[in-house]
Parts: sequence; C-alpha cells; structure tokens
Amino acid sequence: MNTELIEHLSSGLVIAAKKGVGSFLDIYIGQNAATTIDGATLHIWVYLCDWKLTQSGLTVLANDSPEGKFNLVLPVLVGTQIEAIRIGCSQNELVVQFSNELCLTLCENLDEYESDDDLVILFPLDKEPIGYQSKVGFYKDR
Repeated sequence: MNTELIEHLSSGLVIAAKKGVGSFLDIYIGQNAATTIDGATLHIWVYLCDWKLTQSGLTVLANDSPEGKFNLVLPVLVGTQIEAIRIGCSQNELVVQFSNELCLTLCENLDEYESDDDLVILFPLDKEPIGYQSKVGFYKDR
C-alpha cells in the first residue's frame, strides 16, 4: 500500500491548493504546471483533523488561521512536489513533506472528531480512494 501511495504522490506537481468547507483543504496533483484541476491525477482531501503548514519549521498556516490568510498562503504549495509521507511522533499524526521546505502535518483531534474519522482521503485518477485513519493507518475500502 505505501509503495503505491508514494508512486501517486511523487508523480507530479501541486497544481492547486484551495480551502474547502470550514478548514478542509483540497490539494491537486498534476503531471506539470500547465495541468488544470480537471486534469489532475490525484486529489488530496484533508478534512476531519487539525493541521498546520510549516515552512522551514515556522507555521505559516493552520486549520484555525484567519479566513483571509488561506488565499495568501496556499499558493506557496503550487509547483511543489510531495517528497515523503510518514507517520509523525505517533499514529495520530501524519506528515506530508513537500519540496521548498514545506511540511503539512495532520493531527487527530478527538475533541472535535471521532477516532474512526479519516484525516485525509486520496483520490487517484481512475483508482480506488485511499484513506488514512489513526486507528488503522492507510486503507482501501472499509
């Protein structure tokens, strides 16, 4: 599973990063910078978790950042490539390392969400979605 996941993540560039409902994030991966969202090969949906985006170790955006900051900061992801994805300090934390010293850390928040909620779902083009839950790690189908 992890080999397949890394192949999807490292096979292109971030072509768009947008704020979704509430603090949810939509990150789109494409073959090159000219790819449109409709041509994305992978859609990453960050949703039922707390998260922060850091650059060189400094937090530049978080799930609870002011509304206006999202449109200013999310464009820094465009053109970057995912270099690694790993479990953080515990199974409750997932870390996505981008180029340009950008790092997206997803953290389970049991005050707001349930322990069986997904922190992220990956939607590869023409393939089954891949979810991540702290309890089970990466999975396909429940």
